[in-house]
Amino acid sequence: MITHTTAVLSPLGLICALLYAVAAVRLCWYRPNGARHRWGVSGLAAILIGAWLCRAIELLTCPQAASVPELASVAVIAAGVLAVRGNLARLVPERNHG
Repeated sequence: MITHTTAVLSPLGLICALLYAVAAVRLCWYRPNGARHRWGVSGLAAILIGAWLCRAIELLTCPQAASVPELASVAVIAAGVLAVRGNLARLVPERNHG
């Protein structure tokens, strides 16, 4: 007899997915308003947006164990991104060439 089991999305996984999506979308909606463009920061933002959205989709479509440490990490990340209003350059230290 073949039995099919359906994975159930945990509340922890749902909260993590939501926080990943919030952080990624906030980076997408950043408007520089005259700030200088830094290619390295833009590239990092693109990588983070892709990674965070992929992780959010992964948590929603393939329910797996999201851990409390992952929730704590993504909560700090999302809080930081929201605090700087999506300006990733304010979270990344600037290199001094001197």
